[in-house]
Amino acid sequence: MSLPPNVACDEAFRQRIVTLPSVTPVDGDRAMCFDRPSRPVMIATMKAVIYHNQHCGTSRKTLEILEQMGIDVTVIPYLQTPPTRAELERLYQRAGISARDGLRAKEPLADVLGLTGPDVSDSAILDAMMAHPILINRPLVETEKGVRLCRPQDVVREIL
Repeated sequence: MSLPPNVACDEAFRQRIVTLPSVTPVDGDRAMCFDRPSRPVMIATMKAVIYHNQHCGTSRKTLEILEQMGIDVTVIPYLQTPPTRAELERLYQRAGISARDGLRAKEPLADVLGLTGPDVSDSAILDAMMAHPILINRPLVETEKGVRLCRPQDVVREIL
C-alpha cells in the first residue's frame, strides 16, 4: 500500500504505512494522517496477542514477524502468567484444534504424566496444562482474524 504524494505525513509514519500488508478497520488505536486539512484519513493498527516463551526460538521468530509487520502486540509470558482453563479452551476452539493438538508432546513432562497416549482425554490434558503451563505448545497468537498455534512461525501470516 502506498500513500498519495500529496499526503502530509512525516517520513517515519509513511514508512510504517507502506510496510503494512493490509489495512483492516479495528476499534481502538488508529493512526491519523491528513490528505487535506479538513479530511482525515484513518489507518488502523492491527492488534495481536501472543502467548510467548522467550526461551523458544519459534516463539521469538513469531514475535519478530509481528513486530516487523507493524502489529500492535500484547506479549503474555504464559509460563509466568498462564491462561485460565476457559481462556485456553476458547483459544483452541477459535484455532480449530483440540487440547491434544495444543499439547507440547515433546516436553519430557508429557511422557512422565502419561499424556501422550491415545486414550488420554482433552480434559485430562487441560488439567495437566493448568498445573504445568510448560505443556502448552507455543506460540499461540490471536488476532481479530483468528487464532493459530504458530509452528512453524510463518503460520502467523494466516491471521494477519
